[in-house]
Amino acid sequence: MSKTKNGCLVQECRREPYARGMCRSCYESARRQIVAGNRSWEELVEMGLARTAQRVVRNPLTLALQRAEQEAS
Repeated sequence: MSKTKNGCLVQECRREPYARGMCRSCYESARRQIVAGNRSWEELVEMGLARTAQRVVRNPLTLALQRAEQEAS
């Protein structure tokens, strides 16, 4: 059901991934389904429509501090 290339996991969608392997539009749609109680993230992961959550650090200062710590060790 999921794509093999680097696009949104929703097969009919061709947008770039944003979070959990989905584009922003599909992610927001999934989030609304979850908030409404119709689905859970676990269900979507099992169906191959979402990936498990991963913390992504995008803050430049945090990234610089992590690099400095790695270089020091």
